[in-house]
Amino acid sequence: MSAKREITVAAMSASESNPGNYALILEDLESRRRIPIIIGAAEAQAIAIAMEHMQPARPLTHDLLKQTIDSLGAQLKEVLIHSLVDGV
Repeated sequence: MSAKREITVAAMSASESNPGNYALILEDLESRRRIPIIIGAAEAQAIAIAMEHMQPARPLTHDLLKQTIDSLGAQLKEVLIHSLVDGV
């Protein structure tokens, strides 16, 4: 297993290779290497809402999970992407 790297969402755009889906571009903050990951329209919309600091009319699934974590007094420290298979 290689060392952990900090990444950020660099961009998101419609996927040319998978119509109806989106390409989420993750960027390694140290090497500046970019990794495209294909996601569905619902996931892209949820990410766009969060990136634009918008408030949806009702909580989405990930909002409910965050509320649960917060109510337990816990904190999400990291998300680990351990493999990429077929762009996912």
